[in-house]
Amino acid sequence: MLFSACKNDIKQINRLTRMDTLPGDFAKGIVMKISQNGKLTATLVAPEMIREENDTASISIFPRGFEMRFFDENENLESLISADYGKDDQHRKIFEAKGKVIFRKKTKGEGLYTEHLIWNKKEKKIYSFVPFKYVKGNDIIYGDTLIADENMEYYVIKKSSADIYMQKDKL
Repeated sequence: MLFSACKNDIKQINRLTRMDTLPGDFAKGIVMKISQNGKLTATLVAPEMIREENDTASISIFPRGFEMRFFDENENLESLISADYGKDDQHRKIFEAKGKVIFRKKTKGEGLYTEHLIWNKKEKKIYSFVPFKYVKGNDIIYGDTLIADENMEYYVIKKSSADIYMQKDKL
């Protein structure tokens, strides 16, 4: 008769299989289409995506940049955001963009240019706490802090200056 046994340390098994020690998903050539009620609301294009998930977080990282386009109810392009780096925290509902961040409103010809932008999807607000430039028609507004609704309809700018162009006949 031959008997054989092995012993597994439960602490070692738990440590090796913990969710936060497992590698995330990695993908190249990402194209995501986001819809609500059968209507296209956004598309996201990125060369790479890393997705990390555990019990308390679900995060998508775009280490080589991204471009996200937003559409109106008729699926016409409304606005877009692009940056060199992106991080989407689905649990906290925070999207963070870094490096050459551009947010443009197609319908109004407006653009926000900064190095760091935070979009709080739950509050429907965007924030930038670094110097930025906001172009609205021929006018350019500079500031160090921006707090705005996600559509840039209402905003607060701190430490601002501006280049405002007025027509001669309107003076």
